[in-house]
Amino acid sequence: MNKVVLFVTMIFFALTTYAQENEVSTTTSVEHYKLFATQNMWTFLKLDTRNGRLWQVQYAMKGGFNI
Repeated sequence: MNKVVLFVTMIFFALTTYAQENEVSTTTSVEHYKLFATQNMWTFLKLDTRNGRLWQVQYAMKGGFNI
C-alpha cells in the first residue's frame, strides 16, 4: 500500500512540475502591443495586451505617427 501511495505522489509531482515549466516558457513570448488596421487607411488601433487599453493611432505622411 505504501509503495502505491509513493508512486502516485511521485507521478503527481512530476506532472505538476512539467506543467509549470511549460507555462513559464509560453508567457515570455507574448507581444505587449498589437496594431490593428481599420477601414480608414490612415488610422490604426493599438492594443496593450497586458491590460486591454486601446489607443487610436493616426498615420501622417508628414511627421510620422500621431497618438
